This record gives sequence, C-alpha cells and structure tokens, in this order.
Amino acid sequence: MKKISVVIPCYNGEKYLRNCLDSIVNQRYPYPFEIIIIDDCSNDNSLKIAKEYAYSEDLNLNWRLFRNKYNMGRGYTRQKGYELANGDYVSFLSVDDYWIDPYFLYNSSRYLDKYHGTYTDYYRFNESYKKTNLFIAPEYSYENLIIWALNKNMFINFSSIIIPKIDVRFETNLNYGEDLIFLLDTIIKGLIYVKVPNNKIFYRVKEKKFYKRINYKEYDLLWKYVSNRLIKLGLDKRLIYNCYLEDRNKYKILNLIKRGIIF
Repeated sequence: MKKISVVIPCYNGEKYLRNCLDSIVNQRYPYPFEIIIIDDCSNDNSLKIAKEYAYSEDLNLNWRLFRNKYNMGRGYTRQKGYELANGDYVSFLSVDDYWIDPYFLYNSSRYLDKYHGTYTDYYRFNESYKKTNLFIAPEYSYENLIIWALNKNMFINFSSIIIPKIDVRFETNLNYGEDLIFLLDTIIKGLIYVKVPNNKIFYRVKEKKFYKRINYKEYDLLWKYVSNRLIKLGLDKRLIYNCYLEDRNKYKILNLIKRGIIF
C-alpha cells in the first residue's frame, strides 16, 4: 500500500477550487490517502468552499484544512503542506489545475518507489486565447533537464508529480520559480522521474503581460538558485554565465519596448 498525501496551496482560488477538489474526490484509488488544503489568507470564498468539502459527512476522505495567519506566498505554503504530509509520497496540485483521469493516483502509484517520482503529459489551457492544447512531455533525461532549466523552466508539470517524501525544502523567498528549484533539488538528491503513460492533467496557463516590467532583483535571485543547482548537476560555470547574460539581455530589450524607447 502506497500512502499518498495531496497538498493544495490555495490563494483566492474560488473560481477553480471546486474543479480541483472534485478531481480528487473522484479518484478511484484503492487505498486511503489524505488531502491537505492550506489557505494562504484568501480574501474571496476559497476557505468557505474548502470547508464545504473538508467538513462534509458525504465525502468520506481524510481531509486536513489549514489557514495561514498571514499571506505568506506559494513557496511557504507548499513547504508547510510538505511538512504536514503524513504520506510516504506527496503530490502537489495547484488550485486552478485538476486531474482528468479518475485513476490518476492509481496509475502513477504503480511507478513509485523511494528512488522514483512520476510526472505526466498535460492539457494546457491558455486563458488569454481560450485555447487548449496537449503538451507531450519529453521523456526524462539529463539533456532535457539541462536544456529546460537553462530557460528557467521545466517539462515536468508540478501539478502532475508524485514524489517520495525526501529531505528537500522549497525556497520560500522566491516569488516565482520555487517549484523549479524544488524539482532540481529532488534530482540532486538522486530522485529519478518516470513519465506515466495515458495519464493527464489539466493545467491552466495564467494570462501574462508579455511586456511586463522585469523585476531584476527577483530575476537575478532565481538565476542564482538555478545556477547553483546546475553546477551541482555537473554543468560548466562559464556556460551557465553565458546563458544568463544572453537571457538578461533579452529581458532588457523587452523593458525598452515597454518604455517605448525602441519600436
């Protein structure tokens, strides 16, 4: 029996929370599992909706509901859920995503052990264009890992993973990219990821302002963390630095466009 904890950080997720929780309620997993919802001081009806599920007598599942005293951010909230998890394996499901297959947990659990985590393909829904497309995730390899990480991204969707509970922490001072750093740290610890066939999730791509002004302090901090991890994975420092300079110059150009200095 593989004991799984599902961690759901929630901040102002009332629009999507029911879809997320229903996809968990509908799981046909033959063993008990726990659902940990942590509300990060939402100011909408997220907590009310979470209580409907957690305190329902009709939903005979192991619900655990918490609320941060202050708004602490996604990294802190995920770390709190990870620490609270009693399962031998942990899954992270974002409040605006959901599992499509009712056998998601069961299918993934067949590939889990203390050396292996799992991930899946996923449907990307772009809120800006109202379009959905299927992303076929590459097979796990060192080459794919490095190529994606140098772009401050990862082909492993965080809402699709299940991992053994190992000694890894989220970087709570990052406003974004903490999931990427967490994934890299699990790999440094020796975890190998296996892609589960015929298992998919629904991933919502937030509307992003392409010309948003870059916060270079946050940008440089993320690059620092990524660089440190890639060095531990054996990548040459000079190569990492050259990629950093090239990427930073790209964002400088975007800022100039935003300010109307060019074009």
